[in-house]
Amino acid sequence: MSMTINDIAEACGLSRATVSRALRNSPKVSAKSKKLVDRVVKETGYRPNQMAQSLAQGYVNTVALIVGNISSIAQVEIAKSIQKGLYEEGFMVWLCNSDYNTSLCDAYIDAAVASRLAGVILVTADATPQKLQAAAEELPVVLVNRQDFAIPCDSVLGNDQKAAYQAVCHLTGLGHRNIALLGSSRTMITSRNACFGYQMALEANGMPFQEDSVYEIDICAYSDALKPRAPFDAALLFREHPEVSAVICTCNEIAVEFFIQCKKIGKSIPLDLSMVCLDPVQTNWFPEISLCTFGADQWMLGEAAVEQILSRIREHPGKQVRTASSANVVLEPTYIEGNSVRKVT
Repeated sequence: MSMTINDIAEACGLSRATVSRALRNSPKVSAKSKKLVDRVVKETGYRPNQMAQSLAQGYVNTVALIVGNISSIAQVEIAKSIQKGLYEEGFMVWLCNSDYNTSLCDAYIDAAVASRLAGVILVTADATPQKLQAAAEELPVVLVNRQDFAIPCDSVLGNDQKAAYQAVCHLTGLGHRNIALLGSSRTMITSRNACFGYQMALEANGMPFQEDSVYEIDICAYSDALKPRAPFDAALLFREHPEVSAVICTCNEIAVEFFIQCKKIGKSIPLDLSMVCLDPVQTNWFPEISLCTFGADQWMLGEAAVEQILSRIREHPGKQVRTASSANVVLEPTYIEGNSVRKVT
């Protein structure tokens, strides 16, 4: 008769949960318990039956993690946090890159549901409302940097309105009076909230809000590996607003590409233009620059997403139909000082 995890737990004098964590080498289990479990496993020749476990609990211990752009430094940081947090709790991650393609994102969700995965986390990725609604009736769904009040999905966001407000106030405190905003479409909640904060801060500091100083950029142009990249043209900003002295980028992808283009056209950051980013991550691609940032910590966004998905998975073991109302977690922005801004004299 083959050994079960319950047999191992009984032989060790430990709980089933502790043995399960020890088998995954979780840091939450003491070295003494890990050593004991390892010895008993070797003595008995125990091998976990993943299929049996999945059938018993009604789902596979894997979570689909769908990101909008796998080359985004900010999204990679969130994904790493999610992967680490889920692994420590006995879940593997199925990483999917949607390239901001809604149809591809829908296909990944279909595959997750059909494979009876434990849940789905979307990081800055878009699915159709119909697909999200259908998925949420089958398994837990958590949205990171996205939100849909009409669908029973939990969401985790940074306070982008406050981050943009703080960024504008920081720049005006350094003497900047002509500040542009580079963001994605305002159909995205993160960019829409950032625009609200930007407008409020300008008016609070005695400067008029000008719609033409807000650039809505097609974020898909920064990701699709199957099409030529067509990112925002930095020269356009200087042609339309020659008086601009500072720019706020709502995401790291836009900030990095904008910095590259500024170098190509002979514009120096921060001598010719100060730059602030609302994604608090840094790149090693340009050792000469460190971005001044305001925004929610990316690692903490991932941790909050893990907490949400695990609470939903455990809410109804073996039954993935959701009955509780959705939760909305908002993380406050942090400030990271960089050398991408300067004082205007």
